[in-house]
Amino acid sequence: MDLKVACWNCRGIMSAAPYLTNILSELKIDVIAIAEHWLRKSQFHFLNTVDSNYRAYGKSVDEYHPELYNCNFRGGVAF
Repeated sequence: MDLKVACWNCRGIMSAAPYLTNILSELKIDVIAIAEHWLRKSQFHFLNTVDSNYRAYGKSVDEYHPELYNCNFRGGVAF
């Protein structure tokens, strides 16, 4: 059995979700590492709505400082 793993710096998952959906289905990826999804903790659940065959685990951009609402956050990682 082969395990297909991918790594992607998406620079904002909200606008890149359709592309992610296509990659997952066309290439039949088993595990994908996503960098710079730019999601806050309150938005992280969005990753679980991209494809029902996958479950997201990771860190949001404001994981350690949720009180900073006015910052332009970049970052966040997920599998």
